[in-house]
Amino acid sequence: LSLAEKYLYEPNSPYYNDELYLFFLKYEARFHFRNLSQSARFKRHYNMIQKNMEGEPATNFTYETQIGEKSSLYEIDAKYLVLFFNDPSCSECKQVKEELIQQQNVFDSVGVKVFAVYIDDKPQEWRQANYPAEWLNGYAPEIETQDLYNIRALPCLYLLDKDKNVL
Repeated sequence: LSLAEKYLYEPNSPYYNDELYLFFLKYEARFHFRNLSQSARFKRHYNMIQKNMEGEPATNFTYETQIGEKSSLYEIDAKYLVLFFNDPSCSECKQVKEELIQQQNVFDSVGVKVFAVYIDDKPQEWRQANYPAEWLNGYAPEIETQDLYNIRALPCLYLLDKDKNVL
């Protein structure tokens, strides 16, 4: 199970695969976790992986815009929505942001809206960040404090359809 965690659950592993790791967790759960020190960790993995799985409705959350307005995920009207969980000070997030910006014309042509979501506890950094005018941009600390999404590393992307199902 520890090897499965290392290779299948760690977000930077080239073999990262939540569905396959879940198979190992289900097998282990059937025969009970071996000791209490590992039990809590693997049970948490088991619960987190099952959040916002492909084909399931995404968990709704509230967010605040940079001008202080409040709204929720399910109020966003878009044919497709990319949730871009990021941190403005993260170098990999900046790289993915630039790649998403380069695709803006394609996104516009097929109805994809990008929603940059900041979840950390330093909203002053987020308020100073610049995002394209075409994007939605929100601060949603409850995602992390309430473990609403399985975000193990930033950046993290989710693609949703118009009904907010995870693609």
